[in-house]
Amino acid sequence: MIDDGAIARLSEQVGVIEANGVREAYLRFALSLSDLIDARLVPSGHGYIERELRFYVSDDWYFAAVLSKNWVLFYFRWPALRDGFVDAAQICARFSEAETTPAKDVKLRVTDLRSATRACNFLAEAHGKRRVDNTA
Repeated sequence: MIDDGAIARLSEQVGVIEANGVREAYLRFALSLSDLIDARLVPSGHGYIERELRFYVSDDWYFAAVLSKNWVLFYFRWPALRDGFVDAAQICARFSEAETTPAKDVKLRVTDLRSATRACNFLAEAHGKRRVDNTA
């Protein structure tokens, strides 16, 4: 669920990416995740976080992908965990690099398309949706 305004904002955001693989990872989240979990994508930014994708399920902000020049931080946000949309223990079991934040979110540092695809497929599998392949 991506509207024209979101596509324009997304184009601006990916223009700053310098690291190989990060552009593809960010675009994987932007172009695949919203359809996989029936979420609304809102490219956003505020304060020092200028490039962020927010994924809303119903009206709840469940996931975020925050872009830097060298990686994407993907957040399984506390509301998604609290509401049972995803399980923190399952995330940590699947992703050894997962970290829990002080806000009770679980985050992944994503640096390539393969890692972004793994995160998208984890969410798709948890909700009986089709998986994405590993190609760009």
